Amino acid sequence: MAFGTRPVDDGTIRTARLHLRPLLFADAPALFEAVDSSRRTLERWLPWAAAVDSPDSLNLFIDRTLRENHEGCAHRAILEPDGRIAGHISLERRTETAGEFGYWIRSDRENRGYATEAARALLHHAFRHLGVHRVAAYTDVDNIASSRVLARVGFTREGIVRHRVRAPGGWRDHILHGLLDGELRP
Repeated sequence: MAFGTRPVDDGTIRTARLHLRPLLFADAPALFEAVDSSRRTLERWLPWAAAVDSPDSLNLFIDRTLRENHEGCAHRAILEPDGRIAGHISLERRTETAGEFGYWIRSDRENRGYATEAARALLHHAFRHLGVHRVAAYTDVDNIASSRVLARVGFTREGIVRHRVRAPGGWRDHILHGLLDGELRP
C-alpha cells in the first residue's frame, strides 16, 4: 500500500514513525497534557483550545469523535512509538464524498515532519477506504507552517474565506485549500 500506511481492523494506521488510532476516554489526561503544554500556540490558531481546562473537559470531544468514526469520519490521536500523544488529526465527512481535514501537533514536537507524515497517511486512508473524493482544509492566513504542510502533501490554495473564525483578537481570515483524489503527493 502506498505512503507506508497499513490500516488495521481497529481503525489504526501505522506509518514509519507514527501510530494513528482513534481516541479513547483513557486518553483524556494525556490529550489534556498535550493541549495544555501547547496552549499558547494552539489558542493563536484554534480558539477551541481556550475551553480545554481539564482532562474531563475533553470527554465530550472524545465521545463525539468515537461516534463520528462509526459514521465514516476519521479522528485519530497521533502517537509516537513510545505511545506519547504528539497531536490530533481528523477528516470530518461533510458530504458522502467530501470531507474537511485538520490537525495540530504539540509545540514540543513541531518541525519533526509528524504533521506531513500523519497527513499523508490519513488522507490516503480517506481516499482509499472512506470513499472520499474531495478534501478541504483551512489555515489561518498567518499560519504559514500549516499551509506549507498542506502544500507538501498536494493541497492547492483555492482562496480566502473572510472572517471564518472569531478569535480572541477579533475575526480571522482563513485560506481554503483543496485536495482531490489522485492529487495526494507521496
